[in-house]
Amino acid sequence: MKRIEAKPSFTEKQAVIYCRVSTQEQVEGFSLTSQEKSCRVYCRKKGLGVIAVFVDEGESARTTDRPEFLKMLVFCQKHSDIVDRVVVYRYDRFARSSLDHHTVRTLLRRSGIGLVSATQEIEDTPEGKLFETILAGFGQFESDVIGIRAKDGMTEARRQGRLTNQPPMGYVFRRAENGCSQVVIDENFAPFIREAFDLFATGIYTKAEVAHRITQMGFIAPNGRQKLTSQHVDKLLRKRVYAGWVRVNSEEGWVKAAFPPIVEQHVFDVVASRLEYKFAQAKPHVRLRGDFPLRGLIRCGHCGKYLTSSFSTGKRKKYGYYRCFSKDCGQIEIRKEKLESSFLD
Repeated sequence: MKRIEAKPSFTEKQAVIYCRVSTQEQVEGFSLTSQEKSCRVYCRKKGLGVIAVFVDEGESARTTDRPEFLKMLVFCQKHSDIVDRVVVYRYDRFARSSLDHHTVRTLLRRSGIGLVSATQEIEDTPEGKLFETILAGFGQFESDVIGIRAKDGMTEARRQGRLTNQPPMGYVFRRAENGCSQVVIDENFAPFIREAFDLFATGIYTKAEVAHRITQMGFIAPNGRQKLTSQHVDKLLRKRVYAGWVRVNSEEGWVKAAFPPIVEQHVFDVVASRLEYKFAQAKPHVRLRGDFPLRGLIRCGHCGKYLTSSFSTGKRKKYGYYRCFSKDCGQIEIRKEKLESSFLD
């Protein structure tokens, strides 16, 4: 949210106020109103007029890719002739990356604009710059610790069989009586998923035929797509979560889910076996050309790229050649018979 203050007095230096809270800080009552109030008090104390206020609500400072933050920077560059300072409540409102802090601060300084904190006043001295660097580093340290704790918390939740990301089609998050979110079966889509597994488990239907049958049943995906393909069915049949399993991580593997399965385990096992068998039976695609059996096997001795091949038409017949068509080379052109006989020798 951006607010341009009406009729600023250009006889005094002008300031831009930037405020920010993350989603968690909103929950903890880190008020945007109190931030702005403190910044305005600072501006009055320093004789600064407030020309604009930019507010990012529910945005993390781990990145500069914040809507109002970016608008604030553009505004400052556009009005660098009248903006004297950017005022924040605390330096961690501005950035939680020491690199971002100093990079953006330098960009502002090049436009003649300073960065100040309403609650962490620092003198423009070598000692003051050192202290600001420490504050920026501590902001990043705090952010990194929060990130590690959040990651550990999600890992522990998965160990307990809970999903920590958006549930796949067939499941939804619902608020329980105790106020916590829990995963429950979405009966709008679960019947289609069960039918897909049951059909493929019979061994009679291909994935394309399963897709056709499910589409005929009236299936419409959450994104509005009405037609399933064999690729969609393949991905669906491989989701172990439908049998009631949650993946903790690559080291710890899978654990039993804390929510009910959509598909019985024995049905999932039959489907998995069929998919594995189909994969083992699949023959790799081999590109063969009888006229030039060495194509794709011989490299150019100058540039190292594979030789290609083609026929050239003479007066009486066609002649085969292996050639290097590399734009930076093009030095090799050898008759087919000569190269192939040398290869056999």
